[in-house]
Amino acid sequence: MAYALLSDPEILLVTLIGKAGSGKTLISLLAGCDLLNSGQRERLKVYRPNIVMGKGLGFLPGDLAEKFDPWTLPITDNLSLIVNGSYSERSQSSNGDMVDKKKGNCDKMEELLRAKIIEIVPTIYIRGRSLHRQFVIVDESQNLTPHETKTIITRIGLNSKIVLTGDLAQIDSPYLDSTSNGLAHVVSRMRGQNIFGHITLLKSERSYLAELAANLL
Repeated sequence: MAYALLSDPEILLVTLIGKAGSGKTLISLLAGCDLLNSGQRERLKVYRPNIVMGKGLGFLPGDLAEKFDPWTLPITDNLSLIVNGSYSERSQSSNGDMVDKKKGNCDKMEELLRAKIIEIVPTIYIRGRSLHRQFVIVDESQNLTPHETKTIITRIGLNSKIVLTGDLAQIDSPYLDSTSNGLAHVVSRMRGQNIFGHITLLKSERSYLAELAANLL
């Protein structure tokens, strides 16, 4: 159902809420990559708020890309899982073929990132932009304020689609809670609009341990 909403050309805004490991980011990236491959979108853009869990590490050296690199890892992990194919595809090949295929797919992902066909950027740089013919994912959007989500969604241009993902139980901003955050605000205000779709994912697919921890801790 989530993939159907993400692929539907009539649905321009999708919100996915779910516990840790429920596949919100993975299925959004998969739908975005499929739309790129089919030529229905020209770029896949992933925005993430640079909110840290716990105490920050302080000043980080390097340019913007290097400073933001720790926040891109969850996205590149999922992209690697997508471009490397399913387990069944790899297991049917010889060991050498698996290594060659995996390296080729990783090279392809790096090429797309270098060409900025797939781009992972902090949300603070979206103001003033107009995003046309793009598939836009706003990851961890439970850490955004209602004003920030409004700013982001109003950047979406012609033939673009936006997806907001998040877990209302994993809010790292000290100024937000499960009802005052931007993701919950969008779900509440957009309900009933014919270009909006929402799915709540209930089960963690990451592992049995992740599911148990999400339920008990």
